Amino acid sequence: MVTLEDTGQFRASLSGASTQPVKIIDFRQIDNSKKEALQKGYFVGTETRIESLRLWINIFNFHKDNIAKPPEILDDDFESVKAQKVLESWEAYPLLAVELLERDSDSQAWEVVGEIKIQNRKFSYYVDGLVPHLTSDEVLLVGSDYQLGARLKDMGHGLLSGSDSISIRGSWSQKLTGTPSTQGIVDLVQRQAIG
Repeated sequence: MVTLEDTGQFRASLSGASTQPVKIIDFRQIDNSKKEALQKGYFVGTETRIESLRLWINIFNFHKDNIAKPPEILDDDFESVKAQKVLESWEAYPLLAVELLERDSDSQAWEVVGEIKIQNRKFSYYVDGLVPHLTSDEVLLVGSDYQLGARLKDMGHGLLSGSDSISIRGSWSQKLTGTPSTQGIVDLVQRQAIG
């Protein structure tokens, strides 16, 4: 048995007042040269994962006169109190959302699989650990036709303007496991007989 591993990164950007989906990654378009080489003589199993996903929020023009302030959470607040304070903070200031989308082909409609609410905080910030929005596991196993996308959602306060942008970044890994096929075994025996 032969095992090969490959990794890669992806990124996309959302900006302006468009709510049109943006394709972040299409696994049909990743480099499959290792898989193709391994298929010459092996049955190949593929395990592809999205390992990480994060947003880089860079918005300063979105409701710049009404900047979101963080909730005042105290060390001795119960979890339910903390959650209530965060909810009240979301409701008190203008916000918009990034919807995470997925599909398995260009002919399918995008399916919303997650929503991340964001606000203007008057500084750039990350929103990390977004893979759990896509799955209940730490990583997301995907098929070879899987596509991940995103779009802006107006939450009643408008969309981005000016130089405001949201970058989406992530990483993937792929493990290829090759088991010799009948032809692969014949080729190996012939090479050993000649050599």
